[in-house]
Amino acid sequence: MDSCRRTVNIHVGRKLANKSKDEILEEILTKFDPVAVQQSLDVIRVTFPSEEDAVLARRENGIRLFGLWCRMDGGPPATIIHLRLSL
Repeated sequence: MDSCRRTVNIHVGRKLANKSKDEILEEILTKFDPVAVQQSLDVIRVTFPSEEDAVLARRENGIRLFGLWCRMDGGPPATIIHLRLSL
């Protein structure tokens, strides 16, 4: 299965600049049941368990996050990143 077909880009621009990454993640999790969420400054990538789930998510071409309309389209799969935390 092609993971690109399971991934949706949510274009937020700077609309959510006043929200923390944790707040945005919680909002995404109330809307979807993803296998991966990747956040950048202006795009949120959401990867779903199946292609059918992604198609259902994109059927409206957008979503309201915190009451703001954000355009959605298909996108590349989420990129695996490794975090190293120093205490």
